[in-house]
Amino acid sequence: MKPAYFVWHFTLLSLLGLWLAVAHTPTITAAPTDPPYEWEFTTLDSAGDVGSHLSLAVQPGTNIPHIAYYSVEQGLKLAARTAEGTGNCGSANTWNCTILQPTVEGVSIGRFPALAFRSDGSYGVLYHNSATHTNHYFDSQTTSQTALGTQGYFNQLQYNLNDSPTFLFETNTNVSLSTTVPCPGGGCPMLHGANVSALAIDANLLGTPSAVLIDEYDDLYYASQRPGNIGGNCANGAWQCTHLQDLLNTIGPDGSSYTGIAFYQSKCLLPSNCTLKSTVAWYNYEWGAITICKIDLTSCTGWQNVGAAPRPINTSPLEWPVGMDLVVYENKLLLFYQDFNDQPFNAVVKMAYEVPAGTGNCGGDNTWQCIVVDDGNRGGGFISVGFGLQAAVVDGRILLAYYDLFNKDLILAETAVPLPPIENDFIYLPLVVK
Repeated sequence: MKPAYFVWHFTLLSLLGLWLAVAHTPTITAAPTDPPYEWEFTTLDSAGDVGSHLSLAVQPGTNIPHIAYYSVEQGLKLAARTAEGTGNCGSANTWNCTILQPTVEGVSIGRFPALAFRSDGSYGVLYHNSATHTNHYFDSQTTSQTALGTQGYFNQLQYNLNDSPTFLFETNTNVSLSTTVPCPGGGCPMLHGANVSALAIDANLLGTPSAVLIDEYDDLYYASQRPGNIGGNCANGAWQCTHLQDLLNTIGPDGSSYTGIAFYQSKCLLPSNCTLKSTVAWYNYEWGAITICKIDLTSCTGWQNVGAAPRPINTSPLEWPVGMDLVVYENKLLLFYQDFNDQPFNAVVKMAYEVPAGTGNCGGDNTWQCIVVDDGNRGGGFISVGFGLQAAVVDGRILLAYYDLFNKDLILAETAVPLPPIENDFIYLPLVVK
């Protein structure tokens, strides 16, 4: 049984959603059968309030998907797919849910989890501990819990080809990074000297990490690790930080209007010959819109109005991570996001991909096809879904993990990938899973 206090919470969201439905013009809505995707939905975990913060990654070698996620009642948890009937959660017990770090009374353990795998299949999870206001790191090789020595939000974790980690996070005064646990000398090198409301990391073909961030002044930055960790202009010379755009409109919660971001780092060795360039998408709470931009700034457009996220206006974005993610399948970019315009009382989950100009149903000049994944209209009511969303493509199937706000459950949606024929000439690359 879910907590009774949620009735009041949902009433507030409903009133806000009703206002949004009147105040914003709905976008073009794609039918779930256009093209005929057959989405399967599984409640992976419903033990209390679970999944508001999560991280999805795929184990190399086995292609087994794993999800690190936050449980209010139990702490930091991990779900891993297993053989049917051998697990303890999910449909037909096809997943195994375990507690990596248990919570204690009055302490939230496991928010902002960042899960990543080494090449040998071992993994690490970076997460927040509210009792000590520090970031902690769980290493499956040693099953140890280690504090980085500083507090952190919006955690990101990336292993390079040598299996060396990069930890990236906001400290509530700046953006810091580290390659060791704990940080050397008790202080982590500073990447950016301001708070952020959106932060994401990805790696190139050589495993070198890059990041995008939106700071409290609504400036968009791109940062990349320098060869040999020398010659850069930030992080003690180890990284190069580049200001991409001044996004303006700093009036939103916590000093910024931007509360969601997704990032794909190009995997091409020669960027000039690359058909799929590094791309960043971000969500603006004030405008209720998503913008998509190529990192080289050759193409940067206001992509789609999706409405304002249905949350109490003064609630911190830390509590309500807007769901967005970018992944690639056969050199085609897939955007997953929340749409707040389609239904007056709830968020829905959608997927979008580029199509020839004029043939799509969304994006500038109808150059994208937007498809409804989960409209939340089940169980006799409208369910707000998609917060904390993370995506991956595994063995020709799309996997989406996200939070069901109404029921406070961790949900997995998946389907085969029946992408229509691509009219453009593409060079197909091996599957890249983020």
